[in-house]
Amino acid sequence: MPVSISLPTKSSLKFWKKRSVSITDYDPTYKVLYLGNIITSYAKGEGCTDKPLATLWKAYTSNPAKVQTPMELTVCSSGIKAVTKNFGVTEYWAYRITYCGAPAEYPGLFCWIYRHERPKMKQELRCHAALLIKPEQAKELTVQLKDRLALALQEFRREKLNRQKARLSLANAVYDCPSMPRRKLLLYRGTINFRPPIEMSKIAPKLGVIDEDDLEDVYELEFGTPPSEDDLYMCSSEASSLSSSPEDEDLFARFHMLMPRRHLNSNGEESSCSDEDLYSEDARSTASDDVPLLT
Repeated sequence: MPVSISLPTKSSLKFWKKRSVSITDYDPTYKVLYLGNIITSYAKGEGCTDKPLATLWKAYTSNPAKVQTPMELTVCSSGIKAVTKNFGVTEYWAYRITYCGAPAEYPGLFCWIYRHERPKMKQELRCHAALLIKPEQAKELTVQLKDRLALALQEFRREKLNRQKARLSLANAVYDCPSMPRRKLLLYRGTINFRPPIEMSKIAPKLGVIDEDDLEDVYELEFGTPPSEDDLYMCSSEASSLSSSPEDEDLFARFHMLMPRRHLNSNGEESSCSDEDLYSEDARSTASDDVPLLT
């Protein structure tokens, strides 16, 4: 008689049950229609978007096909990332977003006020507006963006405080350049999320080509490195210090007398004569002076 063996089912085995935990959530992305932006005078507060939104909504309702632009809005830790087909990726950093909301007067409309930086460090406030498919998505986008902005500001303050404590701690006071461990520096992301790094900002120094003069290279090959202003200053200061003492002045005068002197011939050419020639000439002149004149 055949023996039937019942195989274990999926529900009876415990090691087949899996549990998943989301450590880091994905940044939410919404497909919107960008209505444009307009200059505003108010950064935040009640009624700061009434007049700008009225102008943008009127322009959209009068000609919807011309105003609307397809866009993907992504809410991230650093603020908002907007992706369009024509302009690519545009980042709106968290420390420059002054206001965001979804007004009830315009269902499905999401707006935010951003502080733009113009040439010559000029600040300009602009109100941006985007239309979503459902009104619930606009409210959800507003809540998520406010939470991300508050979290970025909290991490930025916490990291600034930790850096200050590490700089003022007694443990790092023995070093010339006190700093935090590299492990903590790699884990700190609040400063980068809240404010862009220096290489991505507009105030970063631009790298350019440095033109070097070929004559300087030729001069260095033939005569060596030219003296700098500091070397010339040191030489002049040493000369002044040498001439200040009387013993050094006497030594300098003797050295100057031993140097060969240059005289001009009758043809105007330079001729060098030694000290012996000069001594013989002086002796002859003195001897001629001693001879009396015949009358």
